[in-house]
Amino acid sequence: MRRNASEAAELRSQLIEAARQLFIADGYAGVSIRRITQRAGCPPMTFYLYFPSKHALLRHIWQDIFADLLSKCDAAAAAQTDAVEKVEAYVVTMTCYWRDHPDSYRVVHLNQDVLEPGEDTYFVETGDLLLRFQALERLIEEGKDAGRFRHDVDSELVMQALSANALGVAHALVTVPEYPWRRDELLSTGTRLILAAITVD
Repeated sequence: MRRNASEAAELRSQLIEAARQLFIADGYAGVSIRRITQRAGCPPMTFYLYFPSKHALLRHIWQDIFADLLSKCDAAAAAQTDAVEKVEAYVVTMTCYWRDHPDSYRVVHLNQDVLEPGEDTYFVETGDLLLRFQALERLIEEGKDAGRFRHDVDSELVMQALSANALGVAHALVTVPEYPWRRDELLSTGTRLILAAITVD
């Protein structure tokens, strides 16, 4: 059936939202294209007018989530003037984002990326995503240039340590919410401990 541009965009949005809800509820492996199209209210073959595969749709959802996340992290860092505070703001914003969007956290981090037939690049390596992920490393480098961080530190390793800490805190808050976490303090404690080890007094 022919659709105008507005109808096509609406159906595409319905497919994305249906898949997002099902991936959250049942995990990527437990969801079929037929179930996605049933929820979206269209025939199964219609799916392929919009996405080449279920995996491509999952990656599209991931792309939207990370675009939103990284934009918020960039803005939080840009609002600070001190190099140390820029890094802290970036990382704390990352942690808060996953805490405040638990369904997005589950869609991204509880569904492992795989290479399907015809694919040779993991999601994290696609488009400008890898470059945007390196924004935190660049902030650390800027802090070194400004004399706020020690020049002998490995910026990439510090970036990974900060990111892993942020994900660890977010994972605890999202997946074990019934535990009496000291939630607000956890958001920045690990980040500040790491930064204290590399900051020049």
